[in-house]
Amino acid sequence: MTWNDISSGGDSGGPWFDGGIAQGIHAGAIDDEHSFFTRISRVGSLDAYVVQGG
Repeated sequence: MTWNDISSGGDSGGPWFDGGIAQGIHAGAIDDEHSFFTRISRVGSLDAYVVQGG
């Protein structure tokens, strides 16, 4: 969660990065106050990996 709503319409489902490192998938915003994302820390248990462009 962020402390400010930093998302725009259509962002849901898009990737979230922090310092160039993938952190999660955008899940939405509420009351124009917060943005939410789903963490991807468990992606390794799915036998998958995150593709990051350079």
